[in-house]
Amino acid sequence: ETPSIQWVEAEKARLEIDQAWLEVAKARLENEKVWLQLEKEKARIEVEKARMEAAMATVEAEKTRVEEMRAQVEVERMQADAADRVRQKMVEAERARAEAAERAERVQLQAADKVKASGAVRVARGTEVIQLALKEVEEKQLKHESGEQSTQSVTQNHGHQPLCGEP
Repeated sequence: ETPSIQWVEAEKARLEIDQAWLEVAKARLENEKVWLQLEKEKARIEVEKARMEAAMATVEAEKTRVEEMRAQVEVERMQADAADRVRQKMVEAERARAEAAERAERVQLQAADKVKASGAVRVARGTEVIQLALKEVEEKQLKHESGEQSTQSVTQNHGHQPLCGEP
């Protein structure tokens, strides 16, 4: 028996429907494939973005390290300048101390000269007073021996001649 036209037509329609389902399935697979490729590309972009962020963090860390090194160099320079200023002040203080010591030595020498001079004057005055006192004692002894007593020279000026500047 030969198939009827209706059955052939129905079979043909069923085959076209199956073909359409295959086309839909194929389109879905293509869509899934594209979607997977998009997801894969998205993941690759995320990885690349993370690499770039890591590289930026490395650059920032290096910049920070360089700034710290610059700051350290600046601190060391300031410390060296301060040490130089301290050394300079110490040299100036030593020079001033030496100059003061020289001035003090000169003053001491001048004072010693004045003391020597005034000591010589005192010695001379003392010698003069002793000589006058001895002279008076001798006069007293002579007068005592001769019986004469002269109280005027002994009581006047408490037994010595007036010195320069004394009343």
